[in-house]
Amino acid sequence: MYGLRTLAVVFSVISLFAEVSMPLGVCADAARELQGMVGDWSCVDRDSDAVVTRFTNRAKIYGDWLRLDSSFAAEPRHAPVTGITFLGRDAARQRWIITAVIETGEYWVRSSPSKHLDGSRWVDAYPADGATAVLRLPQPGRRWTFQLTQASGSKAFESNVTCDRI
Repeated sequence: MYGLRTLAVVFSVISLFAEVSMPLGVCADAARELQGMVGDWSCVDRDSDAVVTRFTNRAKIYGDWLRLDSSFAAEPRHAPVTGITFLGRDAARQRWIITAVIETGEYWVRSSPSKHLDGSRWVDAYPADGATAVLRLPQPGRRWTFQLTQASGSKAFESNVTCDRI
C-alpha cells in the first residue's frame, strides 16, 4: 500500500502547517506553470519493489491551486481507489506546497523552496519520514515526472511516476 501514498503524486492540500494562510496569491509565473498541468493524464508509477501501478489524474485550477483528482483501477493487491491532490505556491513564504489524501486514509504533505515547478526539489512535512522528491516538466503540457526517494532503516525505496497527457 505504500505505493498508493506516493502515487497520486500531487495529492490534496489540507494545509502544510497551521501557519499557511489562504488565499496564497500565486504569482504569474507560478500560475503559468500550474496551467501547463491542467488536463487529463495517464500515469504509471514504477517503484523499487518492482510494483507497477497505473492511474489517471484529472487536473484543473481550483482557486490559486492545481487540483488533481486521481483514480486507481482495481488491481490484485487493492480495490479501486481515488485520491485528491492540491499543488500551489505560497508566494509570501516562497515555497511550493503539495498535499494528498487517498480514500484509504493515507495522506502526506511536502514543500519545496524551489522558485520554479520544473526541477523543484521536495521534502516531507508530514509524515516526516525523510522522503525527498523531484518534480520535472520535461515536456510542459505533455508530460511530467515525479521521482521520490526514501530511506527507511537499511532499505531505500524509490518511486518513479510518469504522467502523459491523454
